[in-house]
Amino acid sequence: LSLHDALPICLIHFYKRLTHRKCAQRCPAMLALLLQALVATAGAQFSGGHPTAPAPSGCALIIPGPPKSSLFDHTNHVFGGPPVQFDSQNTCITYEAVNQAFLSARDRVGLPPVRGKFTTHDVGNLGTVIHEASRYLAKQYALSKDAIANGLPLIDTTKSVVEQYCPPFLMTPKCEVQRYRSVEGICNNLENPHWGAAMNGHHRFLPPDYADGISAPRASITGYPLPSPRAVSAHLHKDEGFHDHAVTILLVAWGQFIDHDITLTAETKDIRTGKTPKCCDGGFGGNHPNCLPIEIPQEDNFYKLHKRRCMNFVRSQAGLRYNCRLGPREQFNEISAVLDAGTVYSNVPERLESLRLYKNGFMKTLPVFSEFNMRD
Repeated sequence: LSLHDALPICLIHFYKRLTHRKCAQRCPAMLALLLQALVATAGAQFSGGHPTAPAPSGCALIIPGPPKSSLFDHTNHVFGGPPVQFDSQNTCITYEAVNQAFLSARDRVGLPPVRGKFTTHDVGNLGTVIHEASRYLAKQYALSKDAIANGLPLIDTTKSVVEQYCPPFLMTPKCEVQRYRSVEGICNNLENPHWGAAMNGHHRFLPPDYADGISAPRASITGYPLPSPRAVSAHLHKDEGFHDHAVTILLVAWGQFIDHDITLTAETKDIRTGKTPKCCDGGFGGNHPNCLPIEIPQEDNFYKLHKRRCMNFVRSQAGLRYNCRLGPREQFNEISAVLDAGTVYSNVPERLESLRLYKNGFMKTLPVFSEFNMRD
C-alpha cells in the first residue's frame, strides 16, 4: 500500500482506541502527528502540477437497493470531511469518492502528460485510468455489473477532478451554423454535436459483459474461460471451397472502402516501435497490458502443419465517453462515422490541408501525373 492508501486505515484503527484508558495521555500527541502526516500526504497528492477541483457535497450517484458505503467516505468524515448521507433504501456515491478513485487510478496506472493535441495514445491512456477508477468505486461500494455499466456513466464528471483531464472534443462544444461541415464530424448535428464525430466511443446495441464488470474478457456463466475463439471459428466456418457466382470481387473492394470510411477502431501500438505488439513472443511486447493472445488447439487442421499454438491478438485502445464519464472499458472510433469520403480527404484537419492544392478545389497528386501531362 502507498502512504495515502494506508494512512486512512491507520487512522481508523487509531480512532477505535481513543476510548481506551491507557491512551488518554499519549493519544493527543499521536493524533497530532498522524494528522500532520495526513495533511502532508494530501498536499503531495493534489500538488506537483496536477489539476485539482473541489468536489461538491452530496451524492454523485444514488443507487436504489440495500445501502452500502465506502471506507473512504467514513474516514473522510471522521477527519473533517462532509457527513455521509445515510439512506436506508439507497446507496450514495459521493463526489469525494469519485475524485479519490480517479486520482488513485491515475497514480497506479500512470498518466503521461499530453503534449499538444490529444493523440490516440493519449485517449487510450486516459480511458484506462477512467475504467480503473470505476473499478475502485465498484469495489468500494460493492457495485453490480448493471450498476457499473448503466449507473456510473450517469455521474456528472464535470463536477469532479476528471473534467480537467478530459480532451476538449469530448466536452460540450459551442456549435454554430456554418456553410461547411467539419471533417472531424463535430457539430454536424447541432442538437447532438458528438453524433458520428471522430475520436468518440462506439455506441453499443447491448451493454458490455466483461467477466469482472470492468475490462476482463467475457467468461462463461460458470465463471470458467470461454473456448478458444480459433476453435469456435474453425468449427463454424469450415473451408469448404464454396464460390458465390452471384457477386464479383468488386463487392469485397467496395465493402472495404465503405467500411474504412465509417470505422477505424483505435489500435494499440508499441510505444518503442510504433508497431503492433507481438504477444506470442514474450519479452516486453508480450507483456503489454493490451495483449490478449488466442490459444490455437493442438489438433487445428491448418496451424498444426506449421507447429503454431499461439495467435497474436491485441486489444484496441481504451476509449472515452462524453465528458469522460465513468463506466466499463470502451472502444472508440478514430474517424467520423458518416459517409463523408474520409478515406479520400482524411478526418484530420492538418492532414486534409496537406493533401489540398488550394487551386480550383483540386487535390495534390504524385509528380508522375505532371510528367505525363495528366490533370490533378
